[in-house]
Amino acid sequence: MTRVLSRLENQGLPREAIAERMSDLRNVLKMRTRNFMADRALADSLPPVRPFEFYLQKYSTPPHNLTGDALYNRIIEGSLTPNPGVNAQFGIKH
Repeated sequence: MTRVLSRLENQGLPREAIAERMSDLRNVLKMRTRNFMADRALADSLPPVRPFEFYLQKYSTPPHNLTGDALYNRIIEGSLTPNPGVNAQFGIKH
């Protein structure tokens, strides 16, 4: 994911476009991973895959109140950060 981020940044795309692409890519990876899981009940019990617009709303309102590049950078950061609850559920140490 960090390589993709570097490529997008090197292309000179606006932060909003980068944030949206990174969010979308993370969602694709989540959905593909869940599709490969043999334990369907476990796959279905994972947190929902949320669209880019969800994160725009989440981080632009209280308590975060982010705007502009700060908002997009937070979304990008989240796209690169594992979910500690899911990792703990699967015994993954990061």
